[in-house]
Amino acid sequence: MAVGFDHGWNEMLTALIPTSPRWRNVALVLNSKAIEIMAGVCPLALPVLEKIDLMFTQFTSDPRLVAVPPGLLDMLCHAPKLVDVALGGNAFDPVTSMHLPLAQLTRLAIETDYGDDAPDFPQLQLDINLLQACPSLTSFDMSYYNWTDGHTFLAEQVITHNALSSFKISDTALLPSFNFPSLINLSIKPHEYAITGPSMAQDLHVFLGRTQCKLQTLSFKNLDCATTTTNDFYSILRDFGKTITELCIDYDGSYSQSEPNSGLTPFWSEVFGRLVVDPAAVVLPALENFTMTLMWQDIAPWEIMPDFIESRWVLPRADVARLKKFVFGVADSQGHFVYISPQCRERYERFKEEGLDIEIWTRTRFPRPKEPKKTVVSAFGGDAWQYPLV
Repeated sequence: MAVGFDHGWNEMLTALIPTSPRWRNVALVLNSKAIEIMAGVCPLALPVLEKIDLMFTQFTSDPRLVAVPPGLLDMLCHAPKLVDVALGGNAFDPVTSMHLPLAQLTRLAIETDYGDDAPDFPQLQLDINLLQACPSLTSFDMSYYNWTDGHTFLAEQVITHNALSSFKISDTALLPSFNFPSLINLSIKPHEYAITGPSMAQDLHVFLGRTQCKLQTLSFKNLDCATTTTNDFYSILRDFGKTITELCIDYDGSYSQSEPNSGLTPFWSEVFGRLVVDPAAVVLPALENFTMTLMWQDIAPWEIMPDFIESRWVLPRADVARLKKFVFGVADSQGHFVYISPQCRERYERFKEEGLDIEIWTRTRFPRPKEPKKTVVSAFGGDAWQYPLV
C-alpha cells in the first residue's frame, strides 16, 4: 500500500487505518495533519507488517521540524514481523528512530534533508548507536550524510557488526572505523558536499584488509578521478576483487568532476585497458556483471570496451568467469549527438548475437520523436528519455 499527497488524501488515510491488521508492505508520505491522524489512533495492530517506508515532509517556510510524536514509531513495536524500515523527509528528526523495534530489523535506511548544512557529530553517533542496537541488521545505509571530518570523531574506534552484508556510505574516510566480516555488497556514493578524496584507496585497503570479507558487489557513484589515480583504483580491484561478481560505476552529471575535460576518459581508458585478461595478471576473475554510466564527453572508453568483453566472453579461461551481462550508458543532459564507430558497433552487435546480455544506451533530457524505441526514466532532476544504441 502506498499513499502520498493528493486531494483528500488525509481522508483516505483515515479510511485506511482500520485496515492496518492487513498491512504488509506500506509506504506513507506524512505531513503535519497526517502525523496528527496517525498519532491519534496509535497503537495500531500490525500483525503481518513486514516493510514500511515513512516520509515526513512539510511544505512551509517554517524551518522547524514537524514534531513526530515518539508514540508514532512506538506503534511499530506492535509489528512482530517487521524487518525492513526506511524513514526520512525534510520534517523528520532521526533521533526518534531509537523508538523502533531495533532488535528485529534486518534493513534500516535513515534519510534526512539538511540542505547545505552538514549534520553534526551527534547525528553520526546516533547512526553508530542504531547500528550497534540492531544485531540482526544485514543492510544499512549511511550515504545520505556529509560527514566532514567524521573520521576524526571516530578515531581510535573500530565498530564491529557481524551480520551486516550490505553497506552504503558517502565518505570512505569513515571506513577504517568499521569491521564487517560478513559484508558482500559495498556501495560508495559521495554526498554532493563530501566528494570522496585522495585517501579513498588507502581507506578501502585498511577496511577490506581488516574485515577479510568476500565482496560480491562493488559500486562507485561519481568517483573523483581528479584525486584518485588509476594505480590506486586498480590496486583496489587487484587486491580485493577476487570474489567480486558485479562492478557498477555511475556518473550522473550532478558533481563537478563530471564536467567536460574532467579527465574521466583517460582515467577509465587506462583502467579498462589494464583489466583486459592477460596471462600475467587476472583481475576480477569472478566478474559476471558490469554496469557503467558516463557523461557524453567521456565516452571514449567504449571504443576499448570490446577488448575487455572479448577477453571475458570469447576466450574465457578456466580461472576467469565468463561475462554474463554488460551495460554501458551515456548520460547526456544537453542533447549532444552520441557516436559509436561502425567497427565498435559491429563488435557489440556480434557479442549480442552470440548470447551476451548487452545494453548500450544514451539518456537525454530531449525527446527524439523519430526514434520509437525509448524508455522514460528519472534523471537530471526530472524525466529523461533513454534510447538503445545497440
